[in-house]
Amino acid sequence: MSKIREQEAGLILSVVWISSDLQLRDPETAHSLLLPVIEDIRELDLPLVGGWCLGDVVEGSNLAGLEETAESVVAWYERLDIPIRYVMGNHEKDYCRRYREGRFPLHEQISGRPGWLTTRSPSDFCFTESWCGHQVFFFSDQADPEGKWIAAHHRPAKDWPEGYPNEEELWESVRRQMASSSQPVITVSHYSFPGGQRPSSILEKLLPLPDTVRCHFYGHAHIGDFVWNRACPWERRHYVSGQNIKQYNVSALESRRSPGSHSAFLEFKPSGTLQLRIRCHLRRRWVACYDIA
Repeated sequence: MSKIREQEAGLILSVVWISSDLQLRDPETAHSLLLPVIEDIRELDLPLVGGWCLGDVVEGSNLAGLEETAESVVAWYERLDIPIRYVMGNHEKDYCRRYREGRFPLHEQISGRPGWLTTRSPSDFCFTESWCGHQVFFFSDQADPEGKWIAAHHRPAKDWPEGYPNEEELWESVRRQMASSSQPVITVSHYSFPGGQRPSSILEKLLPLPDTVRCHFYGHAHIGDFVWNRACPWERRHYVSGQNIKQYNVSALESRRSPGSHSAFLEFKPSGTLQLRIRCHLRRRWVACYDIA
């Protein structure tokens, strides 16, 4: 039995693995990154009920390489034999941004695949499901399936044939869904809300969040990255601006920009409390722990 199971024996109801920011360009790099990650997770022997993947899994504009890498990533994740939920990040749009063609290899690879779920179309903003007594809203980066527009780097891209189509009606509809939930709400995205690191101007349209929202999880702002996340490179916990709602940075699984290879494990306990643990898969150590009331 692993140390975490010994510490929490009889208390842990279920655990969700949260990963983000792999930024892979080829199957060889996918193998070298994910082999130690998957081995480490399997040796922990946690009561995993699923995984939430928060984007920037692949990057670059070599379509053949992206397709092969997407296949490799899917095969590695499926070794855990758990359901996976996926939202796109900005790098999933690298090919579309360069060639103005609506190709998104990882989204295409998992759409309709057993055990996986993502948005029905690359243009969709979100989907929602019930997990462990919570209603979870998955907010995705977006792009037109034909490459006529994209929303990436937490904002609509300019100078495209067609502008970003979503208007206030969409944001109000999502707010109503969250507010009317009979279960506590968890939100996840590639990006943070304002108040977090490298926040999204699109997610800002959902503020103020209703009282049903318990917490938010995101990636994008790689921990330890002094180039793109230099304002507070080591801080994982922040409040949503103007609200008593905490949001947590779970990045990054890649180890080029971030020291170590990190992901998060969200524990749902019978007491109703949540606990988020951050693990470095290279050192095979727990490096941070946050209690969520």
